[in-house]
Amino acid sequence: MDDAKISRGRLILVCGASGSGKSSLAEALGEAIGCANILHQDNYFLKPFLSYKERVDDSFEGPAHVDWPRLRRDVREALEKSDKSIVEGHLVAADEELAHQASLVVLLRCPPELCKTRRLQRRPREVAEAQELSDYIDRFVLPAFLKYGQPALDALEESCRESSTSVLTFDAAITTVAEQLEILRLAMGDVT
Repeated sequence: MDDAKISRGRLILVCGASGSGKSSLAEALGEAIGCANILHQDNYFLKPFLSYKERVDDSFEGPAHVDWPRLRRDVREALEKSDKSIVEGHLVAADEELAHQASLVVLLRCPPELCKTRRLQRRPREVAEAQELSDYIDRFVLPAFLKYGQPALDALEESCRESSTSVLTFDAAITTVAEQLEILRLAMGDVT
């Protein structure tokens, strides 16, 4: 990323496992701070969508499946137009360039079973589709998060603590989006 271009704006990363509440928090935070630039990592997958039963490995869940150059470019362009941007995703913590540019990192920790339940309940599904998704989560999503996502979250949290990057970690099992947002407002008054 071009540091000179991105330094004009504030980049906020919202990271956590699938089902931890990243999108909900990113949307609420964006509304609270007047940030219309919310980029969702899910919009940057390289592979076309396949049904869950057609997927044979974790390649849809790892960092190699994200178009990082396009996401970084879009972040840079968003920050050229506005003073704030939010990027959310289950692998965002794995991208060192985005992490290096962030002025605020929000980490959502959540037990795997709760994440699975939340993901299964995102929208109504037919019984067969819900079972396919449940099996896919067990076979690929949770193991891939433990392989890629969790180590990236841990490394990013450590890196933030060693640098001047602000980091807030929430236990998404015991805090609501409203509570997380209020804590963000109190702890990071300069963000708004």
